[in-house]
Order: sequence, then structure tokens, then C-alpha cells
Amino acid sequence: KTLRQVSSKLIQSPYPIAKFSSGINEFYVPNKAEKVAFNPKSNKAKGYKPEKYKQGKWGLDQIMKSTEEHVMYTWGATDPARKGSIPIERGEGIYLYDYSGNKYIDMTSQAINNNLGYGIPKPILDAITYQLQNLHHVYGGLTITEPKAKLAEILNDLTPPEITGFIFPLTGSDANEVAIRTARSFTKKNKILTRYKSYHGGSSGALNATGDFRRFFAEAGISGFVKFYDFQAMQFKWGTTQEESIGNYLAYLEETILNENPNTIAAIMVEAITGSAGVLVNPPEIIQGIRALCDKYNILMIIDEVMSGVGRSGEMFAFQTYEGVIPDIFTCAKGLSGSYLPLSAAGFRKEIQDHFRTNPIGWGTTFQAHPVSCIAGFETMKYMVEHDVVGHVQKMSKVLEGHMEKLLKKHNCLRQGRIRGLFAAFDLVGKDGQLIQRMFQDPNPPVIGEFKKKLLQNGIFAWVRPPIMHLAPPLIITEEELNDAISRIDDALKVLDH
Repeated sequence: KTLRQVSSKLIQSPYPIAKFSSGINEFYVPNKAEKVAFNPKSNKAKGYKPEKYKQGKWGLDQIMKSTEEHVMYTWGATDPARKGSIPIERGEGIYLYDYSGNKYIDMTSQAINNNLGYGIPKPILDAITYQLQNLHHVYGGLTITEPKAKLAEILNDLTPPEITGFIFPLTGSDANEVAIRTARSFTKKNKILTRYKSYHGGSSGALNATGDFRRFFAEAGISGFVKFYDFQAMQFKWGTTQEESIGNYLAYLEETILNENPNTIAAIMVEAITGSAGVLVNPPEIIQGIRALCDKYNILMIIDEVMSGVGRSGEMFAFQTYEGVIPDIFTCAKGLSGSYLPLSAAGFRKEIQDHFRTNPIGWGTTFQAHPVSCIAGFETMKYMVEHDVVGHVQKMSKVLEGHMEKLLKKHNCLRQGRIRGLFAAFDLVGKDGQLIQRMFQDPNPPVIGEFKKKLLQNGIFAWVRPPIMHLAPPLIITEEELNDAISRIDDALKVLDH
């Protein structure tokens, strides 16, 4: 059959079918496809060289050479980040040791995650070893395993009765992605309100939920995130008294909700204690007020506990430091497995869990609910409860707070400090009394480099990101070790005094 005959039957058009020819309003004539030249290159491997690996343990020269030639860093440019990094050989207790035998007190638990320090309790090690030998992995979306069931059960025991369902991704960023997607799916609404001073993870959704400078790496990609100001504003006060400030702040947040239209807002997502921005401890009325606004406008409350959770705050979960506050969804990671293996969790109120008994969440990864990670998480949580790690944190928190008060009186480079449990920070200021550096992404003043160098010379591994100095040692630190660490920091702070 001709094209006209076939087309007329399919289309039933009253108009004549155009011929394959140029002209006005006739069948479009494209260019002839141009041939693309393929430039073949060898894709063969460079070649495995067994002599490089025979000795097992590498020397420092080999490590440094390979790192310089092949390893890429992430948040910062690779070369300066590598040059500022310390080659660490091993850890023990609260201490790190470099290849020259120098010993450092880890006063930041790395990224606020090595909560049990360095070394692994035997029950955790035995459980991980057994799991590796007997069932190292099955896909969580198709199987039921004892480690996943045990971890869910102990988290159910340690959270309020309203929270009953759990998902186990690998990273804090993953957990926050789950929380965001679940909130949107459950509410059938799209907007997520988050604070400017916040960090929720490095993946696309979590990074767009982030408020600090890191969101600039991904901000153009995903919509639906609305930022609002923090109670701890940088350039102004919300009122002349604490009570007035809290009232004005909550009124501002309610106005934001009204202007965005509550019927479009799936969730308000906040950190229980804002970590990266400087351990910004909210007055209880702020978190309670956010909970009340969520209830008033039928909005879910997501609390991100990736940094502050699992004992760090002096309670098992940081939202438990705010009387009467229960999130609809909360996330935790980092210390959940003692960082022996990657693991995170998202916890849900029962009505949300029940909704997804018959509806898909629409999320998954190959390694979610990884059996070895889950057993590490279960045994870590069990160990923390049986050894009353939270009770120890509460005792050490009082010691650290006392030291911080003395440092504030002694050093004019410190403007104020904040602490909850073993999660603390100082604000660093210059001669003018202003923050030594206004924004995290601004270039560091030269004196900051001198301060970091002095800390290392004094045997302190610290997280100094101007204008903030964090203090977050492993939760197992003793009073004697804490006294020693503060003495070394006290000496180093003289570099910043003016």
C-alpha cells in the first residue's frame, strides 16, 4: 500500500497527505544525518603489579604518593584539603596516632560519629564477625533477616510509643532523603520547610534541604524546599528578652507557613540541635512551638538527629531533651553503629508506618538494611544501654560545661559557648568583638591557620571551622582525659587572644 493509503486509514485526516518534497506547508525535509567519527582509544587496564601489594601494610611514602596521584577530596578543593590532612595510622580509646608516633586527643569524634572512640567492644566485634561469616548480605527489599528485626526491635524499645516503624539506609543523607520522600508521599504535598543554618546531607534532596553554603553545590537542581530563618540570627535579635524573642520567632514562622500555604507544605524539617552551624541549642519553647504549628496546620515534623542523636545530647535521642516533643519522622546515623560500619535509620509514627503497609514508599538501595551493618547497629545500641553510656555523657557534660565557663572568662577570643551533653561549641571573635569570620565559605584569617597548627602541636585533633570551634569528644571520654584535653585547648587559645 502507498503511504497515503496507510496514513489516511490511521489518521482519518480530511487534509491531503503531503509529498516528500520541499515547498510551503509540505512534509518536513530534514538534513541528511552526518556521520560521526569515532576516535577509538585503548580501554585496557594499566596493569596489575603484584609487587606493589605483596608486603601487605604500606609505608607512609607509598600512601602519600597514591593519595596525591589518585585520591580526590569532596567538600573542598583536593590539593589544599590533602595538604591540610593528617596521615593517621591507628586509634585507641579517644586517641589517634600518626605515622611518626604523635598522639592526638580526638575532640571532634571525627564528623561527630566515632561515639565509642577507637577500638571495638568484643560483643560487637563477635557479632559482626559471625554475620560476615554466615550471611554477609541479602537485599533488604526481598528478604527478612534477624539483624534487621533486632535493630528495629531495640529502636522501638528506645523511642516513644508513638514511633513504631523503621527503615535502615546507610548514611545520614540517605535517611533524610527517605524522610523527605516519605513525607511528600504520605501528605500528597510537596514543600519542605528547612532552616538556613542547617545541614541535612550531601545527596541532591538532602543538600537542597540544607540551608548552609553547601546547598549552593546543588541548589539549581531540585525544587520544593523553602528556607526560613533560625532563632539564632546572625545580624539581629528577635526581641529584647528571651520570652519576647521566642514569641516573635514563632509568629514569624507561622506567617511563613501562611504565606507558603499550609496546604502545600508536607513537612517542617529541623535539626534537634543544629550541629554544623555551631551546636545551636534551641530553647525548649522553640521546638515545642514548631511541633504546635505543625499540629495546627496538619504539617509533619521531621527531626534530623544525624549528629545529635544516639547519646550525644545526654539522652538517647536529642528530641527527648525537649519535654513533650515527638516528631512524626526522625533520622539518625553516625553513632548508630559506632561507625564500625555505615548505617542510618529513619523512624516513623505508627499512622505513617501503617499507611505504607499498603502503599509503596518508592525508595531503596542495594545496601539498605545490610545485615552486617544492622547487627553492628543492634549490638552498639545494646552496648550503650547496658553500659549506661548516656548516664556517663550526662556526668561528663557537667565537667565540660564547667571548663567552658572558665575558658570564656579567660580568653577574649571567645564570645559565647553552647553545650548539650557532649555536643558543644564556641564562637570565635576578633579584636572588634565581631565573629572572626562571618560566613563559613569566606577565606580563613591567617591566625586561624596558626591556631589549628598550635592545636595539633598540643596533641588536639579538633574541628575548627571559623567562626565555630566544636567540642565533641567520644562519649567514652573520662574526666581525667577531658581535663587534659581542655588544658591543651586552653594553651592553644592564646594564639587567638588579642
